[in-house]
Amino acid sequence: MEFPVITIHDMVRAQRPLLDLLGIRKLHAVSGGSMGGMLALAFTQLYPEMTERAVVLASAAAQHAQAIAWNKIGRRAIMNDPLWLGGNYYDSPQGPPRHGLAVARMIGHVTYISEGAMDRKFGRALQAAGKESFSFGVDYSVESYLAHQGQVFHQRFDANSYLYITRAIDYFDFSAMASATQAAGGDLTAAFAQTQARFRFFSYDADWLYSPERMEVMTVAARAAGREAVHHKIHAPLGHDAFLVQKEPQTELIAEFLR
Repeated sequence: MEFPVITIHDMVRAQRPLLDLLGIRKLHAVSGGSMGGMLALAFTQLYPEMTERAVVLASAAAQHAQAIAWNKIGRRAIMNDPLWLGGNYYDSPQGPPRHGLAVARMIGHVTYISEGAMDRKFGRALQAAGKESFSFGVDYSVESYLAHQGQVFHQRFDANSYLYITRAIDYFDFSAMASATQAAGGDLTAAFAQTQARFRFFSYDADWLYSPERMEVMTVAARAAGREAVHHKIHAPLGHDAFLVQKEPQTELIAEFLR
């Protein structure tokens, strides 16, 4: 935990030396979904001369209060795990804070799936027994599903990494960079005026984490700044995770933009 807290813009600044080393002076496109969309936006802002196009999927110009709240609860679950040890668990014979990270993953995963998708996939189906046990064990299929998500996540992800990444997302505010470099007062249009890219925004109608309305606000601001910007609202009952799994119709729309 002695490592400093970093931001989305810090991550993008770290990518630039690699591009220089590879001799890449111009990017045909930057793209990303969710946090990756924030990275793409930051790249167009920090290095406008390098970026011709940007594809932003299921993202937002700034982390909003409810999303910050969910991230806070996830981090608290990790930090309240007795095995977290203030972040110094790497040499602990007891291992990392698995339970805290599992709970954080369960919390996060719920935000990625819409209410309707949860109902269609699980409803009130019981996991095994023919009736409720009236205990605090696992009765419902959705409980078993979330427990599995938490279990497999801690096997491939580091708890401290989860803290740093979610905090970087919380701090993201595309318009704040504009006010830092211009007297713009955090104006979103001024932020897009710092860019030179053409934009394609993709939202998913059942995504309540980063709603289509947030993507439309970005589209309007980009156009007001004189940028080419198109917003595609995709019908996707799954919710936020749709950008990862639903190929149609976004594949052809992105391909056309890249051509």
